Amino acid sequence: TSEMKTTEIAIDDRENSISEWKSEISAAEVEIRSIDQEYQTVKDIRNTATDRRKEMWRAEHEVEQEKNGVKQSLKNAESDLRHTMNRSQYASLNLAKKIAEEKNLRGYFGPLCELFTVKHEKFRKCVEVVAGNRLFHHVVDTDQTGSDLIEAIQKAKAGRITVMPLNRLSAKEQSYPGGDLLMSDVLPIIDQLEFHPKYRKAVLQVFGKTLVARSLAVASQYSRKYSLDAVTLDGDQANRKGALKGGFISFRHSRVKAVADIREAREKLQEIESRLDGQEDSLSQEEQKVNEAIGSLSKLEAKKKHLLRLIKTKNEDIVLAQNEQRSFMTALEQLKVSLHKLKLRIDKAENQIVSHQEEMKTGVRDKLSSKESSELDALTEVVKAAEAELQRLSDSRQKVELQRNELQNLLDTNLLKRQEELNDEINEMSLDQETEKLDRLTHEMTILGEKIGELDEKLNETESSLESKKHRLGTLQKSIDKLQEKSDDKIAQLRNSAKEIEKLLSKRQVLVEKKEECQTKIRELGSLPQDAAKYKRRSIKKLMENLKSVNNSLKKFSNVNKKALDQYVNFTQQRNNLVMRKQEQDRGKTAIKELIE
Repeated sequence: TSEMKTTEIAIDDRENSISEWKSEISAAEVEIRSIDQEYQTVKDIRNTATDRRKEMWRAEHEVEQEKNGVKQSLKNAESDLRHTMNRSQYASLNLAKKIAEEKNLRGYFGPLCELFTVKHEKFRKCVEVVAGNRLFHHVVDTDQTGSDLIEAIQKAKAGRITVMPLNRLSAKEQSYPGGDLLMSDVLPIIDQLEFHPKYRKAVLQVFGKTLVARSLAVASQYSRKYSLDAVTLDGDQANRKGALKGGFISFRHSRVKAVADIREAREKLQEIESRLDGQEDSLSQEEQKVNEAIGSLSKLEAKKKHLLRLIKTKNEDIVLAQNEQRSFMTALEQLKVSLHKLKLRIDKAENQIVSHQEEMKTGVRDKLSSKESSELDALTEVVKAAEAELQRLSDSRQKVELQRNELQNLLDTNLLKRQEELNDEINEMSLDQETEKLDRLTHEMTILGEKIGELDEKLNETESSLESKKHRLGTLQKSIDKLQEKSDDKIAQLRNSAKEIEKLLSKRQVLVEKKEECQTKIRELGSLPQDAAKYKRRSIKKLMENLKSVNNSLKKFSNVNKKALDQYVNFTQQRNNLVMRKQEQDRGKTAIKELIE
């Protein structure tokens, strides 16, 4: 009985433990569902932040490419500026800036060319012509700052520089000619420059007494009239003292343009670097969000794994407790059966004891009649038969109990474990979890569908752009083919023209030789007589006939010196001219005498 009570207590303990563990499993499953929801939310945040980070990376790459392009433009502009001056001048220019930066010279403002901008590019040439090398004079606030800078340059042995201390410049405001004529013919060059008012003295020193004129004639006129220098847009100069200077000026590398390009490139580079800094900050924030989301996901995954391990452990404990409970219940049933058997045996033994005691007190068979004795013998036989049947049933019961124990063992060792495994799989593949997993996958599939839609749109745009590019390429190819055909035609024409030119050159050579021959004959002919003009209107045929006749007539004078004859004719003509001049002087002398008298 005490063993049965102990078994019943163990069964109740197992039942309470199973109920407690099931409650813990339910709470863990609720927490897992909450974790799955939070996991999906954090995953969406991570995916959004990751997409934004990719966009920022792409934008940053584009800005980096733009920055590289601006750097190359700055490098090209600096190269153009370097080619406009000699090496020592460029070195001293850069060294002056470096020294001013290292020594923190607040009074150093930089070279003059960096302190102003030209309003319109058409004035760049005349500004550069007027300023010349003064564009690279360094503007400082005081002569002391200039002395410090020059001393540092001399110590570095980096050439020489010219400074423009603002406290020593005596440039004054210039009065310019006014009126409507000024607006159409000339204008002050300083009005075409933009600069800070504090640099006005330095700008006046260089450009204050110069006008921009419409032409060199207008420049010369105004420079003489108003004692101002003048320059044209082409760079021709008219000095106030009357000197003119001009001609072709090569501006393949313009200093003013190079400085303007450098300034523009540096401003753009500074603006791009500012944008990059902002993008780097935003990118850092997005990366921080991504890292935080990844950290949160890792924590949620670890927590979920812990809860799943807990559920698995509790399920194993429940299965083990259920097995123990079944074992205890089986043992309890066996104890109950054994107890019942013992009670039956005890009752039977007590009845037998009572019967034997009564039989011992009386002689039963002696007192029985023959009929009763017969009945007793019959009953004895029935009892024996019943005992034999009881023994047979007991043996049969033992066999059945043995089969039952074998089946119970099979159930405990195989089927219940298989049931436990199936329960674990069912718990792991619960409907709620599968539903949540399906919802999560559906949500991810929706997001992927949206992304695929965006990519399809971009792909369609790219394909349409590609088609337009192909169409454009086809058009250009047709244009190229047409131009190639025209080029082939031109080449054929050039070849034909070359052949014609060769023919013309050959003809020209023949004509040149003929011309030289005619000139030789003309030289041999000597000087022409005064009446040669009358032969100009005659035909060549008639002249050739006359020439033949004259040549026949001249044959009899073959011994005469032609050169002496020519000299005689020339001297005779000179003598006649002198006689005529003497007659004119005589008449003038007579007229003067008459006027005096």
